[in-house]
Amino acid sequence: MTKIKRFIPLLFIIGTTLTGCGEEKEVIEKTTLLEMNALLQGSLYKTEINNSSKATFSEYYTKDDSSIQEENETWNIYSNETAGIEGNKKITYPKTNSVVEDSYDKIVKRIKYSNADIIYFVTDYKDGTKRTDWVDKGDFLPVVKTGSEDYDGVQYLLESSVPGQLSKQVSLIAAQFIQSQFTSNINVQSSIPQGYKSTLGNETKYYIEPFSYSYKEDNINTNIKVSFEFVTKDSKLVSFKSNYEQIDTNSDDSEDNYSVKDENTYEVFYDNRAQAPQSLINPEDYFIQEVSEVEATYYDEKGKEVIVSLNEIPTNTYIHFKAKNYVPAKSIDIDLYAIEGASSSNEKVMVIDGSSFHSEKSGTATIKAYTATGVEVSFDITVVPVPLKEISYTDTYSDIENDKGVKYVYSGITYDKITLTLSPSDAEKEDIYFVVDKPELVTITPTIESTVISYTYEISSTAKAGDSFTVTFTSKAFPDIKKEVTYFVKEAITGEAVTNYLTSHTYKWTHLYSNTTGILTFIDSTTGKIEYSNGDVTTFTYTINGKKINITITSENPLRDYNGEGEILLDLSKIVLGDGINVRDTFVVQ
Repeated sequence: MTKIKRFIPLLFIIGTTLTGCGEEKEVIEKTTLLEMNALLQGSLYKTEINNSSKATFSEYYTKDDSSIQEENETWNIYSNETAGIEGNKKITYPKTNSVVEDSYDKIVKRIKYSNADIIYFVTDYKDGTKRTDWVDKGDFLPVVKTGSEDYDGVQYLLESSVPGQLSKQVSLIAAQFIQSQFTSNINVQSSIPQGYKSTLGNETKYYIEPFSYSYKEDNINTNIKVSFEFVTKDSKLVSFKSNYEQIDTNSDDSEDNYSVKDENTYEVFYDNRAQAPQSLINPEDYFIQEVSEVEATYYDEKGKEVIVSLNEIPTNTYIHFKAKNYVPAKSIDIDLYAIEGASSSNEKVMVIDGSSFHSEKSGTATIKAYTATGVEVSFDITVVPVPLKEISYTDTYSDIENDKGVKYVYSGITYDKITLTLSPSDAEKEDIYFVVDKPELVTITPTIESTVISYTYEISSTAKAGDSFTVTFTSKAFPDIKKEVTYFVKEAITGEAVTNYLTSHTYKWTHLYSNTTGILTFIDSTTGKIEYSNGDVTTFTYTINGKKINITITSENPLRDYNGEGEILLDLSKIVLGDGINVRDTFVVQ
């Protein structure tokens, strides 16, 4: 006679025990999620990382009806501080009946050298081109006996953390699931589900009944259903399963805006750990030992990576260097960094800005950089100017006369605010030089500013009326880009001549914004008066600043409230008086 064992749904046997002839008792008790978490992060975690020999993982993830993602992974944990991992990923797109799939090998391995203790993490995809995130990866950390936990797993790995990195850490994955979905989830704090544990012999299952909740945010109704269970055997974690479903609907209609289902299954085994087989990938094959050629890259204004030769690096750009030819061929740490010890032989050309390289101006330099594993690489670079399109000239704010396009300067006078603007704006200003066809007539001094190149012209005092000179501004790198400007010389009137002219003439004074008029008379070389049409009289003093024709007029009578600078034009036919600090009135004298 065959005995049939009946399985009764757990929902109906909570708080009871099952007995039968010769059968073990199954005991179901209430527990809390916090107690489950404490168990997972405590004894179960320690037992798993120190004693597990194998772990398997599978995930089945569906998003709407657009894709199905599947992943399967097997960890083998070996006795010589090595974990070998095999896995595969697959995405199915039902609407197009297309599939993307790739497999991978991973290794986590601690290697002790004579002067270093390193743990490596390497992933090698069989194809590596199916998706941008399905590519070979590699990292390593030095193993240290002591250090701050703040940097554990970031700058180094504490020796006490090594066993955890060599296992799947299913216990922590389970604990994190419980935390994220329940104990730290603000949407369920008022209704955290009841936990249960079912014990039968040396096996205990911890679980919750399928739990549902919902919330609304930004007019979206979110409905979530979650369940999980994990099983221990002989006080060891042997499995963990989780299910998560989410449906988002817009409150304006009943259509599903978004839905996902995520099912995860983990199993952990505890056999004796064997020695790692020779067939595992060697992590040292994935880190550079020698570099024979380097290339440069930068990101353009659209965020696209641009690869350039080391002899064609643009100016004013953050540059990334990568190994182009290297050994071993599988190396994945091809980026070169400006870490401690990196240098540039010419920081006017290429400067180290923090942990990055930045090109400053055209020229050459020798760069020393390092791979992530500390391999030193030296190479020569040439920075070239940004292609220049145009040179624009202006003297609008200088005192240079412009008569229908003909430019006049005066002997013995110094002019400033003559500027060149380059297009594009990041073109190299140091690339521009000038040539004067008659250097005896003018001395030119350039000043490079943030947005322009400014020039000062000192016209020779021996220059004669009718003389002329031409200044040609040219790009060294792009000699076809140039600007020519010709100037004609007038002889500047002397201060004595100005005084004689002023005192020998009488000027009519007119207020621009009223009908007030007057007669302005320069009495001598320092004083003058204005006789207004209403009979008022204002006296003033004035000075002429050397050979310059700017004059300063100071009123002695505050009646007109005028105290400022004036300018007398070269033809001596007009005087404009204006207060440059507190503009009150503008006067024109003819």
